[in-house]
Amino acid sequence: MDEFTALASLQLERVKALCSQIDLTYTEMPTPIIGVGVGIAIGFSEIDYTICSILAGGNESHLMLTSGILKDITQSREIALPIVNRFNQQNSSYTVYLHDAEAGWSLLVQRATPIEVFLDSPAYLGGLARGLPIEVQKFRTELAQESTLGGQPWNWSDRNDLLTRSML
Repeated sequence: MDEFTALASLQLERVKALCSQIDLTYTEMPTPIIGVGVGIAIGFSEIDYTICSILAGGNESHLMLTSGILKDITQSREIALPIVNRFNQQNSSYTVYLHDAEAGWSLLVQRATPIEVFLDSPAYLGGLARGLPIEVQKFRTELAQESTLGGQPWNWSDRNDLLTRSML
């Protein structure tokens, strides 16, 4: 275990125990090449899944739940940011953001919550982890009406890339 991610890894073990307690099946994930945190994936279908990640370096008290709305979208802030703002106005429980990287632009949904909250209420973790892909489906349905953004859904095979992006 890398010394930098040791505490994050210990916290992730606590999260995995909670997942088992509430019947959330998770998939182990390799530590991202950037080495700034750890995570697991909870899958519901090929395009409906939640990444649970914990950042190292002082952020180990929070669990980030992330799902991808679309990847490889049109690289235009003028098009993407009004959509992001509209989604955030409609649903303050899950934050939508534009992830603009050289590897491609994406719309992601993320929720950061103190791990202690989930330890006090494991069912809350289950509700959020299951609810996040449902909200993503709603966003995708709305985006299907707009042809200007382009992109494609994040697939289960993209989960390692989504884990990395969840931490950047």
